[in-house]
Amino acid sequence: MSESIHIKGQLEALLKKAGQGYDGEFNASIGGKKFVSATGDNTTFYEATDDFLIVGFDDEKRGHVAFTVPKSLVGDGPHPVEWYRGQIGWSADVDGDFQLIKSGRAEVTFLKKVYERIGAKGDIHFQLPDGQKIEGHFQIERR
Repeated sequence: MSESIHIKGQLEALLKKAGQGYDGEFNASIGGKKFVSATGDNTTFYEATDDFLIVGFDDEKRGHVAFTVPKSLVGDGPHPVEWYRGQIGWSADVDGDFQLIKSGRAEVTFLKKVYERIGAKGDIHFQLPDGQKIEGHFQIERR
């Protein structure tokens, strides 16, 4: 429990630092029921020290999905990224129930402007500790 509280605090601090300035969308569902439908500034592609943080906060405040991918990935992709412990824990908030992702994978393709990675697109397939499965799609880039 204390680990999830710590990670929630880390996520909130990073998102304040990242600010606004994103275009895109992030949709996620559990069992076909959508809990994240994020657009524009409710999406984030943030470059941290070792990872990129990808986040979608639902436009109607129903929840979020957040995960990281290593900056060390070579090329644009698509890159299969299995769950790992990055700079910030992979997490989901489903209608106020904050949980850490237990396992899963993302398929990520970087979006570039010249040589700079300015965003990413792809799909997610995550599992929560209670066994629920999150499926989703995202495409986010910095303005």
